[in-house]
Amino acid sequence: MLLVLIQACSATGEVAVSEAVSETVSGRGPVAAEAVESASQRTVADGVFTRGQALRGERRFQQTCAACHREFEITAMWFRAAAYSTVADMYRQISLTMPDGNPGSLSAAEYADIVAYILRVKEHPAGDVELPQDTALLDGIFLANP
Repeated sequence: MLLVLIQACSATGEVAVSEAVSETVSGRGPVAAEAVESASQRTVADGVFTRGQALRGERRFQQTCAACHREFEITAMWFRAAAYSTVADMYRQISLTMPDGNPGSLSAAEYADIVAYILRVKEHPAGDVELPQDTALLDGIFLANP
């Protein structure tokens, strides 16, 4: 389990990390304290998900989303930076509206995996740390065209 103590600075809205322990969480991959500290300064071009996470997301997309959505929709029409300014915007839209007929039925980890897959399809680079499930952290990761 990851233990992170966070202090929020109400004047600036910035998050300061008081203490963090890096480790593997539930076998899902590395979680680094640096990711928490620098989340407010990142874009998707900084490698904000891992290849493994995107592969899990692809499998979940095929199982849950592919009956209605195709990969070309992602590259041609969906999730333009103009529509969403942060990864949290995208995550919220997907988790609150999908899957059709049962929105919110996936776990937070599964939604994060699907978002990682979408970022990979959009040709954003993978990194060494998984995309977080916490929307407060995702709010600090901005979309940018590759």
